[in-house]
Amino acid sequence: EKFEIQNLDFFKDLDIEFWDKFWKDRWSTVLNKPGILKVNYFLTKKWLLWIYREIHYRTSKKQIMEWLDKENPDFILSSHFITTLLLPYAVKKSKKRIPVFAYNAEVISAHDSNIAVLLDKYFSPTDESSDKLIKCGQPAASIRKTPFPINKKFEKIDEDIKTARKRLGFEDMFTVMLSFGGDGFGSTSLVRMIAEKKLPVQILAICGKSEKIKNSVEEIKKEFPDTVIHAFGFIDNVPELMNCSDICAGKAGMNATFESIYMKKPYIATAALFNEEATLDFMVEHGFGWDGLEPSEQLRIVESCLEDPGYYNTIMRNISNSGLDFETSEYNEIITEEVVSYKKKILKHSKALYFDMAGTLCDIPIGGKWDEVNINGILKVVDYLGWDKMLKKAMIDDIISNFLEEKRALRKLAKTDLTEAAIRTQISNWIKYAEDKYPNELESRGSASVTEADMDQMEKLFVSTELDITVPFENVVPTLEKLAKEYDLYLLSNNVSRQLVHDILDKIGCSHCFKDIFVSVDCGYRKPHRNFLDYVSSETGLKPDECVMIGDRLTQDILMANYYDLKSIYAAMVDHEDNDGAENIHYDYCIHDFQELEDIFLK
Repeated sequence: EKFEIQNLDFFKDLDIEFWDKFWKDRWSTVLNKPGILKVNYFLTKKWLLWIYREIHYRTSKKQIMEWLDKENPDFILSSHFITTLLLPYAVKKSKKRIPVFAYNAEVISAHDSNIAVLLDKYFSPTDESSDKLIKCGQPAASIRKTPFPINKKFEKIDEDIKTARKRLGFEDMFTVMLSFGGDGFGSTSLVRMIAEKKLPVQILAICGKSEKIKNSVEEIKKEFPDTVIHAFGFIDNVPELMNCSDICAGKAGMNATFESIYMKKPYIATAALFNEEATLDFMVEHGFGWDGLEPSEQLRIVESCLEDPGYYNTIMRNISNSGLDFETSEYNEIITEEVVSYKKKILKHSKALYFDMAGTLCDIPIGGKWDEVNINGILKVVDYLGWDKMLKKAMIDDIISNFLEEKRALRKLAKTDLTEAAIRTQISNWIKYAEDKYPNELESRGSASVTEADMDQMEKLFVSTELDITVPFENVVPTLEKLAKEYDLYLLSNNVSRQLVHDILDKIGCSHCFKDIFVSVDCGYRKPHRNFLDYVSSETGLKPDECVMIGDRLTQDILMANYYDLKSIYAAMVDHEDNDGAENIHYDYCIHDFQELEDIFLK
């Protein structure tokens, strides 16, 4: 499976202005007054979560439901605690079959506010994170250990440090990259102390969006022109700057810390919010970096690394032997696997399987042969009636031309208003047309002389030309026989002839697998019309959501499933013109070989 990924700033992109402003203002407040976060964590208990969830849902329901209807995503992955809590609840309310996953952005920690019991899967990058999630009340079965999802920008860095420094115009000397985060948070004390002590250190200061921080760094640079200082605003090439550094420093954010470990750069934590203290402890405990919350300690660490290369190299060895998994491609595979697993589980928990016939159980390659097949079929009817001996060739050509014209019109009408005209009725009307046009020639063999037995035979003869070109798919019979032991199987076919459907099933050898057979001609309506499904449901006694529709026509089988809450499997064994331009019609699963159904329903 391949997915097109959409990254959302959720409340902003859905125009939920109140919550977008609320959460961004709250984060800004936390950065300026870190103590507030600790208070919030203590106040956010599990028993309050349902209140938070309900308030967000009720005030955002309209936009969320419109988004779900419009996008109908194959899956949702959340990394913010409030959307992690809200979205699985909203999807459940919508009754859509969309798996909702979350990534524990706390990385090695968890808190009551991280819990979302309705999640289909919670991705956790460390054992510490998994243990704490479970302790807080997250169902263990919903948690899956994954690699840390490192940004692909980091994976692409392969330059050696000397080459990278030269390319970016930096000095080839001991370098500290000091990050103040995207919003610009922290103190410039370390920059000033390095400059005042005249340490042989190059400083790369990433100031983010804060003009105040950047101006402060620029002032220090002017005051101490002999110190090599590079000041940056908000940038998108952090991995390149990190690659040029010997030490990285900044807030003990989960991403920054683990990105530094991935790049094999020791990390100095210059600040830590309440929820980041666990990350700081983890880093220090494993010897990946230092607790540098005090500026004087930050300076001591830099001086120690300069004076004692062995001290620095010890940290480097710890990082090299971290054992942490950063495999992004594996992470993507895990998500895909979970999506497929979810879909199979949903499909498997069904009572009955509804099968289309043509394009699903067999191929009927009539494309480009439609005229030929129908002409040959009606010629057999002409012969059966003995008209070949009563009419001249020009007369036969004339009535055959009329038959094709009427059949084309009915075929076109069937695709627009979804009504079905039985082939028996078509043949009967055609006989009357020929009889009216050539009364003298057909006086002894007109409509009055045609019995029901004659109609049965003529229908069988007419459809035999389509039956002759039918090619059964491989593995259909053994797979259907296995499925029939676990599920009730029904055939739902759009067809003008019940006779043809039965003849094709006999040719395939699978009639015995189906509990019942439903043909559009019997009720007068084709898939995806509601009347066809109502006809089927009234006979089977099954609710639509208890069934899976398996078919090859997106605009018929799958669209009916979408309209009326059936689960669906798109059988993409052959191409069909009806599917042109219908690629956006949603289905739960896609197969390219009939035997794949065994993997879905029987394993």
